[in-house]
Amino acid sequence: MLCSYGCNQEAQFQLKNKKWCCSDSCNKCPESRRKNKLRNKDIWKNKSHPRGMLGKHTIAWNKGLTKETDIRVKITGEKIKECFQKNGGTFSGKKHTQESKDKIGKALLGNNHAKHQGNKGVFYKGIQMDSSWEVAVAKYLDEHNIIWKYEEKRFPVLVNETYCPDFFIYNSNGQFEKIIEVKGYFRKKNKEKYDDFLIKYPNIKIELWQWKELRDRNLISSGGYIMEGYTVGVAGQTVDLISSDSGGSTPSPSTIL
Repeated sequence: MLCSYGCNQEAQFQLKNKKWCCSDSCNKCPESRRKNKLRNKDIWKNKSHPRGMLGKHTIAWNKGLTKETDIRVKITGEKIKECFQKNGGTFSGKKHTQESKDKIGKALLGNNHAKHQGNKGVFYKGIQMDSSWEVAVAKYLDEHNIIWKYEEKRFPVLVNETYCPDFFIYNSNGQFEKIIEVKGYFRKKNKEKYDDFLIKYPNIKIELWQWKELRDRNLISSGGYIMEGYTVGVAGQTVDLISSDSGGSTPSPSTIL
């Protein structure tokens, strides 16, 4: 006996409607599923959606409304404000444990949306940099007439690994002074390299510029976004690795150590 729903397979189950089917449910029969799909498609072909949304993008009900123009928005805002005043937010007064920090760090690997995420497509004066934060720092150094070179030298660290700091700073005589490392988030491997660098090269002065340091210099907003005037540059320009605005001669890498 063949399936009553037209798939031409052998019927194995008798359903509650007394029909025989290849599966224990007519919804599992391939021919029945095909017919249902076509039927549902035809139902809406010449009809409008019951809520009038066929072919339209969903628009938030409160788009363009404010608490001054709509009582619903005002009431919702007051309820949210009251909730936060009463409870202080879900994370108020708490801190991440080391375990949760490790989980967050693992989840951020390969994250394309993190504000501090490295971006090999950002340029400043023809120099391809790892992030928009580094571009902001480069512009800041130029504004203060500080001579710098970007990723000038790699240092052996750990076992068969190298560490390449971001900015090498020089005085007006071309003598190396210090390193500036720009970091939004330390992934485990990068932190290990940085820590080993501190141990192996104690005579090299290095400054770590993270969120707080960039905020103190007004380079980024509290949300990590680049402040106006320090936005990402464009590709296609050419310039020596040393900033053309800084002046001075190009220092030799050998002067670092």
